[in-house]
Amino acid sequence: MSIVKKSFFDIIASSVENSVFLDLFAGTGSVGIEALKRGAKKVIFVEKNHKYSEIIRKKTSFYDKERYEIYRMDVCRFLTLPMIEVADIVYADPPYDFLNISRGRVFLQKLFKKVRGNCIIAIEHRKGVELKEVDERFCIFRNRQFGKTELTIYKRKEQ
Repeated sequence: MSIVKKSFFDIIASSVENSVFLDLFAGTGSVGIEALKRGAKKVIFVEKNHKYSEIIRKKTSFYDKERYEIYRMDVCRFLTLPMIEVADIVYADPPYDFLNISRGRVFLQKLFKKVRGNCIIAIEHRKGVELKEVDERFCIFRNRQFGKTELTIYKRKEQ
């Protein structure tokens, strides 16, 4: 596991157990698999690449089928489905240039609008891409830099 992902799990360690964890732009599923290992009640993987979704399928075959779902589809299309609303934790690792285009900004706005207010949202992105507070319910909880990569974690604003 990369240092970015390890740092993420160190920061949110107490929140993973019994959570519904959403792994967006899942790639080979390393983040979601780690969430399963750490006791997430359910992990939802979203990856449109067939090759990668098959890798996730093989890696998850050791777990109870009720504990995970794999969606082979575009993440923006996935955000129209109702299961986004049950997530406790969201980890998104889009292609680095994705957040620089209008489609990436629309993705962030939709994501923040659809999740519950107590959700933890982590966005892995290229260093220097400024992610602001996208939704009035959330604020930046942590921001860490690792070489050319940055991790921005959002939590609900204190009332």
